[in-house]
Amino acid sequence: MAWSVTAVFLTLAALNCHAQQGPVGSQPPGQALPPWPNHPAFQMPVAQTQQPAGIPGPSAQPGQGQPGLEQPGFLQPGLTPSQPAPSAQPTETPPQQAQPAATPSPVQTQAPTQQVVTIPPQTRLPPPRQPTLSYCIGRPFNPMYHTCCAGMLTPRPLGTRRPSCCGAVSFNNITHGCCLGATARVFDRRIAQCCSGYVNTNGPASLFQCCFDQAFERHKDYLCCAGEVKNGRRGVDACCGHETFELQNHACCADHTIYEPQDEMCCNGQIVGEPALENECCGADIIELGQELRCCRPQLRPGQNINFLPIAMRGHKYDIMSQSCCAGWVVPGSEMNHFCCGRRTLPRYGTLACCGGNAVYDISSHICCQGTVSQRTSNNVMCCGRRTIDLTNNKNLNCCNDSLYDMTKQTCCNQRLTAGLSCF
Repeated sequence: MAWSVTAVFLTLAALNCHAQQGPVGSQPPGQALPPWPNHPAFQMPVAQTQQPAGIPGPSAQPGQGQPGLEQPGFLQPGLTPSQPAPSAQPTETPPQQAQPAATPSPVQTQAPTQQVVTIPPQTRLPPPRQPTLSYCIGRPFNPMYHTCCAGMLTPRPLGTRRPSCCGAVSFNNITHGCCLGATARVFDRRIAQCCSGYVNTNGPASLFQCCFDQAFERHKDYLCCAGEVKNGRRGVDACCGHETFELQNHACCADHTIYEPQDEMCCNGQIVGEPALENECCGADIIELGQELRCCRPQLRPGQNINFLPIAMRGHKYDIMSQSCCAGWVVPGSEMNHFCCGRRTLPRYGTLACCGGNAVYDISSHICCQGTVSQRTSNNVMCCGRRTIDLTNNKNLNCCNDSLYDMTKQTCCNQRLTAGLSCF
């Protein structure tokens, strides 16, 4: 292969010389042919490279910089690579001895050097931290890329700070949710919602309301009646079982029967065909108004609905001529002549009184101060908060907003103590 390349190269050189000089023998005698490397046909461009510091560039004058380094470009005719280019200004050079012709060699350029930057020890970056591994049933994993859900490793969703699990699947709990039904399913909160364990894709919860496994638009005239979507106006219509009715003229009995309160009444889940204006439903009984019978209903706690109580506890009828209703209990003692103190009755005319709604005391021997019963020491005893004051030997004392004070030094102005004897 080497001999073939050499032969081709020499053949091309001979043909080029023949074309420049004419036929063989036409060259004047005594005139030598220029060496083939310096022939214009064989001039090769030299690649221009970036000159490192200290080496003259293409604009430098010949002879400056490192000796023997030619300017980049094409070789001038008649010059060998080892000969310098002629200078624009004549310079005196010492005579040199003839040197034997040297084999031409390609122009060599020096590769640019790289500067090494040394970082001071105090500014060097610390080595990267090793990730903290977690374990999923004994298997180590990197929590930055995986999540352990139900004992299985699943890829961690991108952009999730704290992923959540939905069965064996991890999800972004900011944009998605988990619908727990027959199977756990992940859904997009922006376009769907979970209704009774089913993923409903009608729209998000901000625009649609669930009705069992269905969903309807919130701003439309729909009602959810016993898990079914019904046509109805909010605030005007209501549900009674699977049906709707107008609140203005109708009512619902036991959540299954619609009736007209003007002509009927509902007692214990049953419609009674008697006018409600003349009768009253009391638990399991119907009371005719205008008689001595009344209904004693239980005392309800805040937020408690009487309709959720058993029928027997919703009310008891009693005779006001012989009985009273005290705290939801029917007790002996006519309401006309007695009053309640807790679950007992006291005669209206006498020395007994009720303190704090439960404590019974005799006003002739005791005194009640803010729910606390204290014994009277004299007839000049008064209350100041929960304390008692005997003014027999303390005539200058008085009470101002549950605080004792000396009337010779202070004054009570608008329930506030003021120094001096006047409020002005």
